[in-house]
Amino acid sequence: MLAKAAGVPMPEDTVFDAIERLHAELDEVRSLLTGPQSSVRLVLTPEQVVLAEARRSYTTLSLYGYRVDGVVANRVFPHEGADDWRAGWVAAQTAVLDQVGQSFAGLPVWHSQYRTAEPVGVDLLAEMASAAYDGSDPLAVPDHEGP
Repeated sequence: MLAKAAGVPMPEDTVFDAIERLHAELDEVRSLLTGPQSSVRLVLTPEQVVLAEARRSYTTLSLYGYRVDGVVANRVFPHEGADDWRAGWVAAQTAVLDQVGQSFAGLPVWHSQYRTAEPVGVDLLAEMASAAYDGSDPLAVPDHEGP
């Protein structure tokens, strides 16, 4: 009837049914991601632009009711044995990491050291996680309520 009244072709009922199913499934996903046992963990590299984007993401997630449980600073240069070039990067990253602590006060911040190769595979990922989380439980339920 609407197609005849408006004079434009309208999608069939199957299209509307598919949209309603998609909406219901998205509601289920949102319920899952905002549940009491759920949280989001931000991952960033210690660089100014990346930190600014992580702040925006944190704000947006919080506004939409997603709980952020911590921050992982990835690809952090080690302090030991730094040559002049790397010492400059270490200093720059240290300044940004100080801002990370201030920007996400109250949240744990874990550091994952820069590696010579990407950690591909279960063994290398487990090794990286063990070093980054340093004995804390990465799957622990957050101890704070809501965003």
